[in-house]
Amino acid sequence: MSNSTSSYDEWMKRWSSWDYHFERIRDEEGDVRKEAAVALGRIGGEKAVEALLQSLKHEDVYVRLGAANGFGEIKDQRAVEPLIQALKDAERSVRGSAALALGKIGDKRVVEPLIQALKDEKWDVRQEAAWALGQIKDEKAVEPLTQALKDEYLVVRLRAAGALGEIKDERAVEPLVQALRKKGESRDGTWTAAAALGKIGDAKAVEALIQALKSRISGAGEALWKIKIKDAKAVEPLIQALRDEHGDVRRVVPEVLGRIGEPAVEPLIQALKDEVAEVRKGAAWALGKIKDERAVESLTNALEDKVRDVREAAKEALEKIKKK
Repeated sequence: MSNSTSSYDEWMKRWSSWDYHFERIRDEEGDVRKEAAVALGRIGGEKAVEALLQSLKHEDVYVRLGAANGFGEIKDQRAVEPLIQALKDAERSVRGSAALALGKIGDKRVVEPLIQALKDEKWDVRQEAAWALGQIKDEKAVEPLTQALKDEYLVVRLRAAGALGEIKDERAVEPLVQALRKKGESRDGTWTAAAALGKIGDAKAVEALIQALKSRISGAGEALWKIKIKDAKAVEPLIQALRDEHGDVRRVVPEVLGRIGEPAVEPLIQALKDEVAEVRKGAAWALGKIKDERAVESLTNALEDKVRDVREAAKEALEKIKKK
């Protein structure tokens, strides 16, 4: 047992050694060379950085690929310029990995090169560039990413929408709305566009999601549930939606208003009289979350609701207000 443990410890020591992986970069197997470069990135340190910088110029594509991936692990600023050069590598896999690594490093110097990479002839490079721009969150990328929403490849459109959601710039709202309503768009496509609008969270985004919910577009309800309102003007469309003729809309809105607080109290009190039980239940839950004493009388009346779930939600809400 002790010999086995000793052998394992010795192997682990070698595996964590910079020298061990530096030797493996010269291995005859391409996959081994690639893994060695990635391992150097995980180990880090001055020697690893120098080795990876040299490896980015290696004639072997596996070594260059591993070096780009390695810098994604180590996130060293000295790799920025060499990785920008790697965005022009002859091999698409290296270009894509370089884009990913640059996104992880997050240096603002890489925004323009990544915008150029959004025009790469290979879709996999374009998708990695879009993801990277979302990580960096620079507003200069908004317009190029909105153009990428029209890419012929779904995965590029998904990454572009996701990136726009991360940047949270209101200029992206209309292009995302168009993507949401695009005829023939996949469920994943509409879902991602809706999620991005939810992250932006301004009044136009809220209105667009409410309309999408009415049209039963995939992802609209989920995006509204998760939305974080950043614009006071976005509260009004939600309040109006409590009176919408579509029951699906009224079911979603109370939970959103519950996170907004005081401005939503009176509309939620009115929603306790809604004909749809799920709306009444949601309104009671939201009022309990806000804990405003103005709701006590209406919640007390809701204890007599004909639907058990509504009565229980009202009871819990009253208990929360009492404990405030």
